[in-house]
Amino acid sequence: YETTANTLTFALLELAQHPIEQKRLYDDLVAQSKVCARLQSTVLQSVINETLRLHPAPAVASIRKVDKDFRAGSCIIPKGSSVCISSFLI
Repeated sequence: YETTANTLTFALLELAQHPIEQKRLYDDLVAQSKVCARLQSTVLQSVINETLRLHPAPAVASIRKVDKDFRAGSCIIPKGSSVCISSFLI
C-alpha cells in the first residue's frame, strides 16, 4: 500500500501547487453523477499519469544488504548491514 499512499500524497501536493488544474479536476468530478464515471474521468487519469511521471512510485527507495565491509568516505558500513538508498537523493 505504500506506493499507492506515496502516489496519492504526491498527487495532492501537485494539485495544491497547481490550483488551475485542481479546479479543472474538481469541476470534472463534480459534473459526474456516478462514482464509476468519476473513476473513469480522463482528467483524473491525466492527473495520476502526470503524478507518476514526476514521482515514479516504485523508485522511492531501495534497501540493500551489504555483503562485505564497505567504506563510504570516512564511514565504514559493516558486512550484514542494511542500507536504504533514497532515489530522491541520487
